[in-house]
Amino acid sequence: MRINCITRPSNRLWTLGDQFLVSGSNFFLSILFVKYLGMESYGIFSLYWMLVLFGSGIQQSLITMPLYTLFTKNANPKSYLGATLKLQLLFSAISACASFLIIILIQLAYPEIKTLDAVLISLITGIYTLQDFLRRAFFVLETPKKALKIDWIGFGVLPFALMILNHVDLLGMSSVLMMIVFLKSISILLGWGIIRHQVNFELPLNVVRRSHWVYGKFLFASSLLQWSAGNVFILFSALIIGPIAIGALRIAQNILGVLNIFFLYLENVIPIEGARIYHESGTQNFKEYIITVSKRYAIYLVAALLLIYIFQDNILHLLYGSELDGYQWLIPAFCMLYVFIFLGTIIRFILRTIERNNVLFYGYAISAIVGLACVYPLLTICGLYGVMIGLFLTQIVSLTVYIYYLKFKL
Repeated sequence: MRINCITRPSNRLWTLGDQFLVSGSNFFLSILFVKYLGMESYGIFSLYWMLVLFGSGIQQSLITMPLYTLFTKNANPKSYLGATLKLQLLFSAISACASFLIIILIQLAYPEIKTLDAVLISLITGIYTLQDFLRRAFFVLETPKKALKIDWIGFGVLPFALMILNHVDLLGMSSVLMMIVFLKSISILLGWGIIRHQVNFELPLNVVRRSHWVYGKFLFASSLLQWSAGNVFILFSALIIGPIAIGALRIAQNILGVLNIFFLYLENVIPIEGARIYHESGTQNFKEYIITVSKRYAIYLVAALLLIYIFQDNILHLLYGSELDGYQWLIPAFCMLYVFIFLGTIIRFILRTIERNNVLFYGYAISAIVGLACVYPLLTICGLYGVMIGLFLTQIVSLTVYIYYLKFKL
């Protein structure tokens, strides 16, 4: 009998270690980028990276999330994994070409963007998703230690590479992108060397493509809407306010980003236990469980947010010097925003447990519509304050949809 890697304490520890590595690398990368290249360059880099994450979100809905569910159901896991790898290669090629076309269009608004950077970020979009597929395949194969091994190269080395480039006076936007391409490529080659004996390519690509589309089409639509609702204000702020605004927003997000590990922990604990209680003990016991754990983890979250708020000046000057001067108000604003994010996370756990994923889709859809309708007036009238108002607004709209359904439709 197969045992999910999350249930094994050693595998759970390696998985958590891998998440610490990835999150920690991204955190220190942002610090070094701002320190060496400044806020404006970091804002442009963040704009580039939004494109990478957009491709990653689509990949997760159409490839990796179906992989997690369908792998154990397949009679020939090696053939299925090989066919999924072929699907991933096709996706990586398409996403790289699409990214290049998008950046060329962005060049019309920002002619200072180099064509070389457009080529490099397009390569990164394709390579990033391929490397992510390999690391997640190791989780599916219950070997998270191997995922950690390739992530040391794909993520862990990056901050040190930036310091070396700066030391030899070769640091710039293009050189950073080249380094990311190089390290991700090495990580992919290592991952392929490890996994190649566990795959074969006998299964036709179309078989997997159809099954993944059937499973992931609503996840795909939700992913598009979730990305739109969450990033429309940040994306338009680059066009209306400028890249420095994005740099400031991303710095604030990175400081609060240490809490993402907390949210990933909730993702690995509450839905699993909640589903067990719901199916074995009924709705009332499930409701009591959700209320109990929500109160407990809310206390932890509020305590962490208060610490960040109290020591925000020390944190900012220690990590970023004076780069965020004039934007310090973003930290308490994001602290408040994370309260709404926590509430939304808990309610999404409930809706997923009672199998009402369609409500999540409606919430994302309405939130995206409201965001798109309000983005231009908010940014032109309120500037960066309008971005934060918009982020609060999209959270509140989706929460309102979820709460309305839970209160009046159940």
